[in-house]
Amino acid sequence: MFYPELIEYLRSVTAITDTVETYDGSPSIFSNEAPEEAEKPYVVVSISGKKTPDSTIIFGDIMIDYYDFDKSRVVSDAFDTELENALDSMKMQSERLSDIRLDLSSSGHVEDSDPRNIHFNAIYSFRGIRCKWMQDTQ
Repeated sequence: MFYPELIEYLRSVTAITDTVETYDGSPSIFSNEAPEEAEKPYVVVSISGKKTPDSTIIFGDIMIDYYDFDKSRVVSDAFDTELENALDSMKMQSERLSDIRLDLSSSGHVEDSDPRNIHFNAIYSFRGIRCKWMQDTQ
């Protein structure tokens, strides 16, 4: 889909990378799951998507979890603010999709008793139009 573009974009935003550790020389922003040895805080991005029957529109959700067990809630608040700013100004395109729009569905802190040690998560809905791909292949 557009995982690489989204991950690379988030890794390029200094205000976001300032709130996470580094792993293997890059900011700790991962797709689907983090390596076991990754130090917190880190971010995990997951995308679930569907497409219309004629494949012209793709849509779904982007889940962004900020893992920071035993770290500061102030830092996760800073991540929340910077994530929203970064994604609001983001213009995404990919090999097949153009005009990808992101809208914040919900975000907030997770209860302190959550067993996965997430202090913050956000869900963005996305919608992409495949007109770029259709134009390039005609």
